[in-house]
Amino acid sequence: VYSKGLPGGPADLLAKVSAEYAFHRYDIDEISEIGNDVWAICEVVAHHRPTESNVTGRIIFHMVFRDGKLVSYEGFFDTASILQQQGRLNVES
Repeated sequence: VYSKGLPGGPADLLAKVSAEYAFHRYDIDEISEIGNDVWAICEVVAHHRPTESNVTGRIIFHMVFRDGKLVSYEGFFDTASILQQQGRLNVES
């Protein structure tokens, strides 16, 4: 799933995001824990280098811990909102 269109998989994806965006702020709005699962809902502010514009969006992180160690980590971005702010996605009302 991660490597679709990116031969290097997650490493290439993270390199691409890091090349295009400089993250300035992560504000944690909520953290929930159920057993070994921890969810964090965050608002982020990032600078989009190619367009020289700032964008604000939501990220949800899901982490799984076992024996006090992080064993799984996922991050879900509100990509549509970011693309709208950049003028790269038009959504009609």
